[in-house]
Amino acid sequence: MKEEQNHVNPIFDFVTRWLPISVLAIFFVTALFADFLANDKPIYAKVGDNTYWPVWESIIGAENDMSLNWRITDPDFAIYPMFPFSDHSSPNLSIRYKGPGTTSERNGRQFTHWLGTDRLGRDVAANMIHGCRKSLLVGFLAMILAAVIGITLGIVAGYWGDHKRYIHPMMAILILFLTAHALFLLINGLAYGLPLLLLFLVLFALLQFTSSDHTGRWPLLLDSVTLRLIEVFNSVPGLLLLLVVGSMFSRPSLVGVAVLIGLLRWTRFARFCRGEVLKAKEGEFITAAQVAGQSDASVIWRYLLPEIVGPLVVVFVFGVASAIILESTLSFLGIGVPVEQITWGSLLGQAKYNLNAWWLAVFPGLAIFLLIVSLNYFGDQMRRKAG
Repeated sequence: MKEEQNHVNPIFDFVTRWLPISVLAIFFVTALFADFLANDKPIYAKVGDNTYWPVWESIIGAENDMSLNWRITDPDFAIYPMFPFSDHSSPNLSIRYKGPGTTSERNGRQFTHWLGTDRLGRDVAANMIHGCRKSLLVGFLAMILAAVIGITLGIVAGYWGDHKRYIHPMMAILILFLTAHALFLLINGLAYGLPLLLLFLVLFALLQFTSSDHTGRWPLLLDSVTLRLIEVFNSVPGLLLLLVVGSMFSRPSLVGVAVLIGLLRWTRFARFCRGEVLKAKEGEFITAAQVAGQSDASVIWRYLLPEIVGPLVVVFVFGVASAIILESTLSFLGIGVPVEQITWGSLLGQAKYNLNAWWLAVFPGLAIFLLIVSLNYFGDQMRRKAG
């Protein structure tokens, strides 16, 4: 019996611990080096006595004549990426819906489409590699925004509750207007750096320009408002709300989709932070810090946040998985990112137009499945360690 356990446990330990981490590492490396793995430009090219690095030069914005006109220049020697196609390559309808292993000719050279081509003749492998970067980008951006909103509201609601905080009516109206304007620009991808800064300034103003003086001011009722918002967002199915909000905008950008998802997934962070802060603020170390004259911001930053940061990472990991699923669903339905942005979901959606193109369903679907399962396993391991 012990011998069987000795044989089974290492395999089980590898499958449940190291295999998900290895798969995640592969996905992250693929996303980080996507330009060097799939690109229609050479990594290295030599013309006469001159050497060029077209891929790297295009990344850092230092393109020269060779980098820009490499298609019409015949290099003496060139090293191409593993998949010599880019995700934004020109459509080639003559090779559309070609199966894995199909070859095509370009500049007198034969190239192999190892995972086939899509309905516009673009290489599926290249789109899969760059789609990995976009899926992870959407997932992390969405959860960063959700964490900022949820943690701020959760800590504020749990620490101050419904007492001692008032705001001037004009300040409340200004905050609502600026926040709505910032979100509109964010979703449409218009100069999103400035609205993000504006959103953080609004949150700062909300905390700094409130006071205990209630003369001519509105009570914020932070805890009650936060709880009602959580109930409203949790009562409406996330996908349905995304469909309704997404239809109000004309093809939101990649960042816009991440913002939409982040605005729906903040409730987990808020509910968790509120509960943890309610428990922690009754502790003796919080009371001692307050008696010692430390400010509320200092108490929150030095004592409350370190207590909850570990479990918050677990919530973040599970949130990334759910955000990737939502983005893939939106792209599959054709209402996600713009048409020129190829993601796993949009590749999967192309299988609807040709049921014989099985590779458009198998490869993106398998990639989504592996990434989500690996993220969930990784999050579950972190939860066990934190708990």
